[in-house]
Amino acid sequence: MITLRFVAADEADWASRIIRSAQLGFAFSHVEARLDDGSLLGARFDGGVAVRQPGYDAKTMAREEYVGVATPQLVELSFYAALRGELGKPYDVAAIGAMLDGVIAGDDDKEWAATGAAWICSSLQFGIANATNVWRAPINRVRLVTPEICYFTAFAVGGRTLAAP
Repeated sequence: MITLRFVAADEADWASRIIRSAQLGFAFSHVEARLDDGSLLGARFDGGVAVRQPGYDAKTMAREEYVGVATPQLVELSFYAALRGELGKPYDVAAIGAMLDGVIAGDDDKEWAATGAAWICSSLQFGIANATNVWRAPINRVRLVTPEICYFTAFAVGGRTLAAP
């Protein structure tokens, strides 16, 4: 099983406000994967793609929800290995700028996909899940996939809400 953590930040978080606006008010503005040891792997403005310890965002988190998606073990291992392969990549600030402009999928998406040089939280989780067969969503452009799309896709493939660890 893979476990995704969806987070709603408080109103002081500017990036969260932009993302929620792009999602027309959907509550969760961040998504990351929970690793076996409880740490969290995701992409954030501060630090890019990294592993963070639980509670790192306690000062700005308003709400969180864990969603588990059952997968065969090989798919689970592939998902987490592929995520770890993205460690150290920067945050895709331009994607957040595009959301601010109201763009949902830009023309530069093919160039971005070819380089894979930077990620936002939801494009990282969605793109890796799609590439490793956690789900096979018919979305070819993942650069500006929002946490909302990740959330509902996880439930569409049988995901379920889990108790917080």
